[in-house]
Amino acid sequence: MTAFPEKNLIIKLLGISGSLRQASVNTAMLRAMKELALNNIEITLYSALQAIPPFNPDDELAEKIPHEVIKLRNEMSAADGILIASPEYAHGVSGVLKNAFDWVVGSAESIYRKPIALLNTSTRATIAYHHMRENIATMGGNIIDAVSKTIPLVNSHMTKDEIISDVAISNLLKSILIEFYNSILDKK
Repeated sequence: MTAFPEKNLIIKLLGISGSLRQASVNTAMLRAMKELALNNIEITLYSALQAIPPFNPDDELAEKIPHEVIKLRNEMSAADGILIASPEYAHGVSGVLKNAFDWVVGSAESIYRKPIALLNTSTRATIAYHHMRENIATMGGNIIDAVSKTIPLVNSHMTKDEIISDVAISNLLKSILIEFYNSILDKK
């Protein structure tokens, strides 16, 4: 595990789960990361994907951007980095996550050059992961490969507490957070 640099700067991360399921393992993993984060890392979990209306370019052009979209863009802009965890549905990114990122395209400051970690909770879900990489790269996001990983959660129904109590998984999540912290500081 890489150590924190001498500097004790606090970074702010935004965690976005692409799942709306109450018992989502992607959301549980992000909640576990929030709890496992050391004092130098503050993680806010975005929880309003279901409130974002379907993307409509006419609203963007007419400057009728929905409040929920403005809130997402502001939270993304305020973050030093973004953690994205999404399930794979029919070999694609979840519809609600893709919809949210369609709205973000019109807001360069939300994602352009923003450090991003793509997290995958299933060793079988590789196609959506690559689609998300392509979407983020197209928008100019800075995907940090060293922290974009598959977290092999063998039980797809694991809770936050079960993830935290699994020493190997919690150590992996902590190392991802530390590496992300270091890579964000290196860019500042």
